[in-house]
Amino acid sequence: MDGLPRVRRVAIGDSRYLRLLQLGDFVRRSRGGWRFGTKIITDQVADRLIAAGRAEVCDDRLRLKRNGWRQ
Repeated sequence: MDGLPRVRRVAIGDSRYLRLLQLGDFVRRSRGGWRFGTKIITDQVADRLIAAGRAEVCDDRLRLKRNGWRQ
């Protein structure tokens, strides 16, 4: 396809997790998965967000991916 990079879309159900990531980071749980306060997500959800290029892992935190520019 014309050499253009493909954009991966985030599933509609995952948009709620992106809104939570805008508020703060998810922290890795010792039993697996991630948590934001009392909200827990699985590793599969985090993997989808990372594969779509919308989130990144930094140490033990899952955070919204920065685009390389500073505000």
